[in-house]
Amino acid sequence: MVVLKCFGNPAPFPCNGGQLCPTYLIVKVTVYITPKKNLLDPQGNAVKHAMESLGYYTKGDVRIGKVIEFDMHDFDEDALQSPREFLQELDKICRDFLCNSVIEDYRFEVGSGE
Repeated sequence: MVVLKCFGNPAPFPCNGGQLCPTYLIVKVTVYITPKKNLLDPQGNAVKHAMESLGYYTKGDVRIGKVIEFDMHDFDEDALQSPREFLQELDKICRDFLCNSVIEDYRFEVGSGE
């Protein structure tokens, strides 16, 4: 079960056509993108060799990825999106836009906008 932590509207927020939305939700999203496990990670190998040359040894591979953080806004006059719809939309953003699904895996965390 995923719990969406968020904060509501302390003040009206401008939206469509300059009107003020009566309700809005801001959710902080963190997306972690890493190379697929079965693919070679040349950056990770370089870091691993550099660490070993300095006397730091790792048990497994070193993988280099990226972290993307952003706030998502959800506007709705009647009710906010259900958590399921929100997570489906977020998954689509990650899959179609942020991640190259041929060579990368992703996961995301949803937290408070504080």
